[in-house]
Amino acid sequence: MSTSHTVVLAWHGTRHPDGTVVPELVRRRVARLLPDARVVNGWVDLIEPTLSDVLAQVGDATVVPCFLAAGYHVRHDIPEAAAASGHHVEVTRHIGGLLTDAVIERLAESGGPGDAVVLAAAGSKRPNALAEIDAVAAELEERLGVPVVPGNVYMARPSVADAVDRLRAEGHRRITVAPYLLSQGLWSERIEGLGVRVAEPLGDHPMVAQAIVGLVAPRLAAVEFLAA
Repeated sequence: MSTSHTVVLAWHGTRHPDGTVVPELVRRRVARLLPDARVVNGWVDLIEPTLSDVLAQVGDATVVPCFLAAGYHVRHDIPEAAAASGHHVEVTRHIGGLLTDAVIERLAESGGPGDAVVLAAAGSKRPNALAEIDAVAAELEERLGVPVVPGNVYMARPSVADAVDRLRAEGHRRITVAPYLLSQGLWSERIEGLGVRVAEPLGDHPMVAQAIVGLVAPRLAAVEFLAA
């Protein structure tokens, strides 16, 4: 590919002291997979550089929302930052719904799903975002062959604790929480003490970078074609 193109990975941001570790690992992995592209991180909230600042600096770019559901940031903040950048900025779909295999691998690494799973998502006030999580839980349930119940860390019900209680009331005793989250964060404090096994978050799983590249590669091919 002769044309250098900028790919901006848009992340939520967190107050957790290690909040930039996984995004940087993912960025490096994506950069290795796209050696002819410039890959940078931008933050929608809490961490700098902000997505708006990054887009103002890098020029024309493709933005990938590194979010697992299309909440307010995906539907509003990211498109608005792209539109206000003063450059030609395309925004791909978010990466949610593309990582079911990665969730299954994280469960396997933890010792397996047990006889029921709580899919622990960040939570949202937006019905469409919650519906996305329900769809992932349904797909996991079909593939794993055990009940999979969504639980929310923030903002929405049922909470992760509510979901665990429901499964216990139904007679399940080997419950595993599968964090449908991209990195460690303050959420971990909210699911401590539940007495269940907790798998690792998606983190720097290779499939995260692969999902990003799958969204970006067709656009980079179009850029190369137009520049030829």
